[in-house]
Amino acid sequence: MFPYDTIMIYCPYCAKRSEILVKHPKAQGNHYQQVNVPDHIAKSVTEQTITCDGCKNKLDVDYLHVKTTEYNVRVRINCEGMTSTDDWYEDAIPTDTCDNEYYQEKQY
Repeated sequence: MFPYDTIMIYCPYCAKRSEILVKHPKAQGNHYQQVNVPDHIAKSVTEQTITCDGCKNKLDVDYLHVKTTEYNVRVRINCEGMTSTDDWYEDAIPTDTCDNEYYQEKQY
């Protein structure tokens, strides 16, 4: 088992990529971007100062907790006009397409 995971960070001055190693009990040698790091890994980041290889600026790296709001799209069956939930089941779908006017081809 690996003793650390790697987080790829980017210099805010020159955008050059650097890497920091994070030791924690569940480390598996995985690589992560600096955004959306799993909580258990981000909380293990120790405060440190590194030097950017690109612009030679000193960069302070530490853990930042950001509260986020998640928005999802919900899709539901519109039950308006249904007399029962029988319409939800597969056996309620007409199997004989020739006799069902919904499935008949339109004549032009």
